[in-house]
Amino acid sequence: MKKIILKSYDNHIISSYKRIVDGIFINDKFELYTKDFFAEILQYLEQREMYEECEILNNIIIKRFNHDLNYKNIQYELR
Repeated sequence: MKKIILKSYDNHIISSYKRIVDGIFINDKFELYTKDFFAEILQYLEQREMYEECEILNNIIIKRFNHDLNYKNIQYELR
């Protein structure tokens, strides 16, 4: 019997954010997250006033999509 898992939009965004922070830039179907999806997550976090997470994600976006860093696979390091 198949298990059906229903995910809300909130759960989808938060779980994707956690994967990105852990350095996993692909979804469950092994598709790369796009720059637009990163922006969508950033907008969601701003609307929820989760500013620390916004700063972390913004730094990842800057490093991830920077041509000079050769689109490096960045993993966020906790300080």
